[in-house]
This record gives sequence, C-alpha cells and structure tokens, in this order.
Amino acid sequence: MLDCLTNYAENAWLKHIVSETTLTPPSNWYVALFTADPGETGSLTNELSGYGYARVLHNGWAVAANRQSSNSGVVQPFSAVGGDWASATHWGLIDSPTLGSGNLWFRGEFATPVTVNNGNTFAFNNGEIAVAFDNYQMYFTSGGTYEILADDTITGDSSSATATVADITTLSGTWGTGTATGFMMLTGITDTFVAENISVGANSNCATIDGELRGAWGSYLVHKMLDLTLRGTAFAPDDPLYFGYSTANPEDDGSGVSEPSGNNYSRASNSSWTAVANGIVRNSAQINFPTPSGSWGTLTDLLVCDSVGNLYFYGKLLYSQSPGTSASVYIPVGEFVIGLERTTPWTTTTTTTSTSTTTSSSSTTTS
Repeated sequence: MLDCLTNYAENAWLKHIVSETTLTPPSNWYVALFTADPGETGSLTNELSGYGYARVLHNGWAVAANRQSSNSGVVQPFSAVGGDWASATHWGLIDSPTLGSGNLWFRGEFATPVTVNNGNTFAFNNGEIAVAFDNYQMYFTSGGTYEILADDTITGDSSSATATVADITTLSGTWGTGTATGFMMLTGITDTFVAENISVGANSNCATIDGELRGAWGSYLVHKMLDLTLRGTAFAPDDPLYFGYSTANPEDDGSGVSEPSGNNYSRASNSSWTAVANGIVRNSAQINFPTPSGSWGTLTDLLVCDSVGNLYFYGKLLYSQSPGTSASVYIPVGEFVIGLERTTPWTTTTTTTSTSTTTSSSSTTTS
C-alpha cells in the first residue's frame, strides 16, 4: 500500500524546505477510506459514509527509513453498523476527524478492494500503511507511434521491470512520427530497468530508454520531511541552500558525489525563491558560481545540499559540461524548479561562457 502526496502536502513540504512558511504537523492523524482515488487534489467526495463509518485516529508512525514510514501498531478497527459498506479502493491520511472537512495529505490504493459488511470490522495491521516516496525520472528517445500517457504502466522489454507514469513531458519530436524524446516521472518501480525498449500493454516498442533513474530528493531530506509531518520531529531546513556539481552520479544516500577540487571551485548559495504555487517553486535570483581558475573536469550532475553537506536534491545534466579558466558558471533566474509529480519539471540549467562562446545545457530532475 504505497502513497502519493496530495497537492496540499506537496505545497506544505515545498514551503517548509525553501523557508517560505514553517510546516506545523497535524496534532492528530485520521485514517479514512474511499470508494475511488481522491486524486492529487485530495478530494473528499468519495469517502465512505453511513452505517457507522467514521475516520479512525492513529498517531503511531515508525521513524522513516528506506524513503518511507509506516503505521506502528494496529490501527483501531473500522466497524460497520446497521448495513454493509461500499467497497473501499483507497485509503487516506487526514488532519480532521470530521467527515467532509480537513486536509488530505497522503493517499494510497488497496491491492484488493476492502468491503466491510454489517457487524464486521476492518483494521490495518502493523506496518500495512506504507507512506513511501519513490518517484524518479527517466529519459526516453525514439518515442513510438503509441503516445505514452500519465497513469500508463510501462514494462521493460528486456528487464520486465515495470513502473507507473506519474507524468510525462515531450521535449522534441512527435509521437506520430516515432521521433518523440523527453522524460517520464515514474513511481511504483519494480525490478531494475536496463537500456531497452519499453511497452505499454499490447503496444510494443513505445520508446527507448537507457535504464538510468535520474533526479531525486535525497533520502536525508525525504526522511526528515516524513518524520516532521507524521511524527512531529523538528526539522528546520538550511537557509540558504548550497548548489554544487559532481563529475559522477550521486546516490539517494549522498554517496557517489565527486565534486571538483581546487581551481576556485566552491558551492554557490541561494535563498531567493518564488512563492510556492501549484506544487513548484523556482529560484528567483541568478545563482552564481565562482569563476574557474582552471579546469573543473567534466561536470555531469548537479546537487543541492545544506551547509554541512547533507544531500537535499540531485540531478543529471542533460549535457555534460567542462568549464575552463574564466568561464561564467551560473543558473539563470527561474531555471531551477523543485516539484513533486508535476507537469512542470524540476529543471536545472547551467550556462558556461568562455571568451567567445556561450553554450547552455539543461538538466531536468523531478521527484
């Protein structure tokens, strides 16, 4: 039973991370049941009602690990009284006990719909509500004539790995001509994709991928935000945040980072952000790096950390760069976008300028 943050939770998380407003976790959490997906909007329209249905209080949540948290102990049973309940397909975590009110923060889908008949009960056992954060991004080329859409399930033709497409953006070409390129935001990933073609149901060779999952929120930040939201564990993100480059691929746990050394390299700070809206936030000031006094090597990835180096975000540049002596290295206003499962991706653009040539390369990273 895996989750999806609603728009309400997304905005609350982003505002806290960029120090727009402080996230105050709910005093109490209530588990709710739904007859259909509440969606990212967190609609309460399809919540069960009648025959003794009521939201159930549960405030015990495990310390986040492996990018998720789960309920500690059994959730107090739901009880049907006077009639059978409609089948529940989804669950949700809400900050109010009152039906029709409150904010839905997280939602998840049952593997098998749950039906509670008159006089019976239903309870979540220890660990059965898994609030997980598993969104990644993957680039595709040679898009076939079937257009991959949000909510499609893709399957690797060689690996048999699967994932659900949370969102998809076409950067160039068209699906009708088999030339589409772009990136997909994926969730619910099973097994390991490789360099291969992917299919959607009976539609084969829909696109070609390199199998690399790019761009993520670092596990440090994910764990801190889950513990703050569910457990009330204090977490004050750094302000400013620090941007850096790597010549190797960072991992979720912060390993794998290989930053340039010497030649006037250092991280660049930023504390200027647009107001969070629609689940995204952008840098509102240009982020300037020091001028290289020599080669910084071949930069392949961008990272965002706090002042002591805990990895908040990371992402692969679409085009690697090798800034040399006297190059200008900066991220233009509005080109760094943090978002969760949004149509507008988190895009990092690094521009390097030599004495006579200006080149731009964009990297897109979403979680």
